[in-house]
Amino acid sequence: QVLHEPQGHWLTITNVGTQNPEIVRVYDSLYSSCSPSIQQQIACMVNTAKPAITLEFIDVHRQKGSNDCGVFAVAYAVSLCLNEEPGNLSFNQPALRQHLIQCLEAGEFTSFPVLNLKRRQGFKVNSRQLVKVYCTCRLPKLSEIPMICCSNCHEWYHGEVCVAAIPKSAWNQRKEKWFCPVCKS
Repeated sequence: QVLHEPQGHWLTITNVGTQNPEIVRVYDSLYSSCSPSIQQQIACMVNTAKPAITLEFIDVHRQKGSNDCGVFAVAYAVSLCLNEEPGNLSFNQPALRQHLIQCLEAGEFTSFPVLNLKRRQGFKVNSRQLVKVYCTCRLPKLSEIPMICCSNCHEWYHGEVCVAAIPKSAWNQRKEKWFCPVCKS
């Protein structure tokens, strides 16, 4: 899957070939961490009942400059679809845009150009990031939305967005206990 964040950055993710669906490989030509926006998109797609998603940042050929993340993201995605590990490839950055145009005009994607078929040294995970998910929506903590904890099951919920109206006194749980929809019934 190719993802886009509001600041204009593109990257590729997959959980195909991982040990379980909660492990997501991230192929990013610029960064080794994900913004909250990308974390939300990944959580929406994975939609796990488990408490967290593990993001594995794969060691990939890094782009030069800051304008080619989109074409690199497409090159990574095409490589994955063609059963090639992007982490093993050194892409020919000056030829990527023209190749993308040719693929779009032909209506078919082929392997993106690499430098002299040069292979990088094997698949490697640079770093891992744990993204905790909560609530009935199974999304991470959203900075703009306050969260409330069920007094019974101790699960956290996005208050006033994912659960019905919460009494003001429940926000101070020392004064009033609050129960999630599951525990309430």
